[in-house]
This record gives sequence, C-alpha cells and structure tokens, in this order.
Amino acid sequence: MSVDLLAMYRQASGEAFRLEAQQRYAVPAEDEQFRAFAEGRPLPADPRVDRSMQIIREATARGCRIRRVHVMDLPLNLYLRYELAAYRENIDAGEEVGIALRRWHPDLAELTEDFVLFDPEGPRPDVVWMRYDDEGQLAGLAHSDKPADVALAASYRETALAHAVSLAEFMTLAEAG
Repeated sequence: MSVDLLAMYRQASGEAFRLEAQQRYAVPAEDEQFRAFAEGRPLPADPRVDRSMQIIREATARGCRIRRVHVMDLPLNLYLRYELAAYRENIDAGEEVGIALRRWHPDLAELTEDFVLFDPEGPRPDVVWMRYDDEGQLAGLAHSDKPADVALAASYRETALAHAVSLAEFMTLAEAG
C-alpha cells in the first residue's frame, strides 16, 4: 500500500503528531536550504515546504492540532541546528514544535523510530512508521491502523510530550548555556 502523508494530514480531524528521532535526515529536497543555512545565508523559498506549511495552516484552521517533538542528542550537529531554524516556518503555520533532549530523560532512550500518529482518539486512528537507513535516508513507510500499533505510538507520543519543551523555551535554554 502506498502511503500519502500529505493526504493523511489533510484528512486528519483531531490531531496529527510527528515524532522525529533521527539526528540527521538526508532529504535531497532540503539540500539547497541546508547549504544556505550552513553558509549563514537566509533559507531560500521552497515550493515543497510552502505546500506543507499550507497543509498545516488548513489543518489548524479546521481545528486539527498539529504537533511534533524532535528527540535530539547533544552536542547538536549542524543538521539539527538547521532544523531548529527551519521549524520557525512550522510554528508560523500553526504547528506546535517541541524539543526533547535524550540524555536529560532516560525514558526517551526507547524513542528511536520516527512516526506520524493521526487522530489517536478518533474513530479511525492511524500510524505511519517512518523507517530510515543509517545515512538518514527514508527507506520506507509502514501504515497501520492496528490497535496495538496505534497504542504503542500513542504511548511514545505521551513520553515525548512529557519530556519536551517548546522550541522557544529550548532556544532560551540553549542561549543561556
């Protein structure tokens, strides 16, 4: 079965939660933005990012809560610093972005696999497990609506949310040292 994540975000009615657990994502579509960040230049516009942000705006406008937590390791690598800067667009579009530091909370050690959980309290919950290779390239998506998979993803969501701080709070803490 082919998985269309953007379509699933469009169909979500109550919540879409994204857990990011990788320390680097090798996304060819981000190369130009990442290069600009690494060179200290403003991030260039990207139609794919614009489309994703529009989907977030539409979802939040209809009352769907869009959230993500990125579980990060210290020290932050250049890619993670890029992600922190890029998340501002997500927040401006209405997404709630949290950051959790793995070494601060032992409970986060088990959160190693990315996923998106859709409408966990709704009548048709879904989870899409995102599998990455050692280079950070997306190797595959696995969709499930099985209650055990949804429950596992929901428990991981609760763990991540319990130990996350908002991006703004994280940046304040990082600046304070």
